Amino acid sequence: MPLPQEIVDTYLPRSAFIQIDMQRRHVDPDVGYHLVDAAKSAAIVKSSEKILAAVRDADRPLIHVATYSRHESPWGFSDAGSPFWRYQNGKIVPGMGRPRQMGKNVEGSKFAEILPALAPQRNEPVVIKKRYSGFYQTDLEMVLRGLKVEMVFLWGVNTNNCVLATAYDAFSRDFCVAVISDACGSMNGDEYHTSALKQVEAALGFVTSVDEVVSKLAPARAA
Repeated sequence: MPLPQEIVDTYLPRSAFIQIDMQRRHVDPDVGYHLVDAAKSAAIVKSSEKILAAVRDADRPLIHVATYSRHESPWGFSDAGSPFWRYQNGKIVPGMGRPRQMGKNVEGSKFAEILPALAPQRNEPVVIKKRYSGFYQTDLEMVLRGLKVEMVFLWGVNTNNCVLATAYDAFSRDFCVAVISDACGSMNGDEYHTSALKQVEAALGFVTSVDEVVSKLAPARAA
């Protein structure tokens, strides 16, 4: 379903674009371990490159969100407190067919690195989170309020985890929400990806496409 014109007219001028967890552990088959399917991963990386170029050309706010933990301290990993993640560690993740591996995605590791083709430029803000939502105990909301943002366009991985959780929290903070469906993917597979998009469309906001976003940004580039 296309974005309603009234939403575009009202909110696009006060929107920001948020890329979520496009890190090598998820989208680099040569490095990653919690990987999106390789063919899907290649497609969403290409889509992300297209969005980034259009957003930068239109000079719209662009924010990168990434997830990684601190290095192990003398007392252990301070960020590894999730009971479910600890339980699931070493067990097969539904839909992915491989085990969850904790303790690898730490600050400065190759796994935590945003894919170089999608990396921040021009001092674009980078928000580091420790759980699924980009808002949970981060400064993302402060960044958005400071930029006078009223609508967020979200994309990245995993659709059913970090993208969906961020969409929920954006909705709860009264941001207008749109998820760019063909620039999202899930390590849990297409069924989980599709289910998350249905949830967004039913309860949180709008589901759009790369081509639609690029076309809506074209007038801003020409202005």
